[in-house]
Amino acid sequence: MNAIPSNYSNQIPFHIAIDFVIFGYDEEELKLLAAKRQSTDDHQQWSLIRGFLFKNEHLEQAAARIFKEIMGHSSAHLEQLHTYSNPDYESGTYIISVVYYAIIRLSDQNKKLPKDLDAKWFNLKEIQELIFDPENIIDKAIQDLQEHAKTIPIGITLLPDKFTLTQLQAMYEAILQKKLDRGNFRKNILSVELLEKLDEKDKTGSRKGAWYYSFNENKFNNLIDNGVLIKISL
Repeated sequence: MNAIPSNYSNQIPFHIAIDFVIFGYDEEELKLLAAKRQSTDDHQQWSLIRGFLFKNEHLEQAAARIFKEIMGHSSAHLEQLHTYSNPDYESGTYIISVVYYAIIRLSDQNKKLPKDLDAKWFNLKEIQELIFDPENIIDKAIQDLQEHAKTIPIGITLLPDKFTLTQLQAMYEAILQKKLDRGNFRKNILSVELLEKLDEKDKTGSRKGAWYYSFNENKFNNLIDNGVLIKISL
């Protein structure tokens, strides 16, 4: 195969950035982490959090490093989503940005962001009106997350070790951004046979109580290892 001749005089300098769409699930609500964006006018804008690739680093290493700097831990699964480029007129270079997204369970521990990071958690619908997002990265991440939610048990990382079907449905409704029929949801979620009913009830909502369930993570991993695709009808 003949290579296309290179004309190095047309090459442009560029930096490789890594942008993060970090979703947080908290109290039956899907939130998004955004940082305050510098603006030349008085209008306050927010943006996705960005870091840069260092020398002698692979993309995955840089993504894990920056995520840990943001959240204080690196336990979340990062999914590579999209790549785009745009000119940086101030520096005279091009920025090539690789986008990663993750979803985590918010707790008192990881609600506390680094003091030098001017960022906060927003309600998903609220942030989409405030954030600077010309590439529609947030919408792309939401769509990808929603598709993943149908094939993997998201609740393994977002819910406690034991949970009710009502709590599980609330989580899926937050991710899918729509209401689900209670009867159909329970039938479909139980049909994949990855939930184990426990001999314990949550009686905080009523005297009758609701049964607790847990995910059978070992069974799920065995299915994946054997090439079995899980598909949840939602």
